[in-house]
Amino acid sequence: MTAPKYWFRAVRPKHYSNPYDGPVGDLLNRLGCHPFRPAHLHYTVSKYGYDELTTHIFDPEDKYLHSDSVCGIKESLIAEFRRVDDPAPSAEVGFAGPYWDVEFDFVLATKEV
Repeated sequence: MTAPKYWFRAVRPKHYSNPYDGPVGDLLNRLGCHPFRPAHLHYTVSKYGYDELTTHIFDPEDKYLHSDSVCGIKESLIAEFRRVDDPAPSAEVGFAGPYWDVEFDFVLATKEV
């Protein structure tokens, strides 16, 4: 069986800060942690007959990759962001210049009845 294919265009993600005022900030400060999440893309993937999957993939070049404030990173969720400089593939996906390509396989579990 061939896996379904999909694609979409997005902006390459950047790290961002979780709110760090209030109780969350207090906890992070007490732990000596910063409030930053590394760059990532969120996905919700679903198909009839399978469990829905909500997850994210991470940019391996982000400076906060190994110190995520919510400890949400697994090695299996780190994806390669590959720069494409060739004008032909850029034109095929509607870009006038270089872009970043990411390939990632999501695996869904069969829904138990």
